[in-house]
Amino acid sequence: FSALSLGDQMGLLQSAWMEVLILGVVFRSLPYDEGLVYADDLIMEREQCRMVGLLDLYCTLLQLIAKYRKLQLDKEEFVTLKAVALANSGTNPHPAPPNL
Repeated sequence: FSALSLGDQMGLLQSAWMEVLILGVVFRSLPYDEGLVYADDLIMEREQCRMVGLLDLYCTLLQLIAKYRKLQLDKEEFVTLKAVALANSGTNPHPAPPNL
């Protein structure tokens, strides 16, 4: 990543930032049963998320956390997932037809 030009780095980050951030929240939240760990000093539980309009995100992330918990992924595997998200960020899974 560091070997890329600044423009290329920014392009990758801009297209993959949400996936990378979500993976970080999921990894930090693995030890918790009901909280989402956005940062060391910001852990939000269900009621807090509901109050700020993030209940859908909370529920979705808890399901994702449960799946990753079952897989017992370690830190290196999460870093690899982040790298995959960055590497695939420039790809378009549904390319436009050639006549567009």
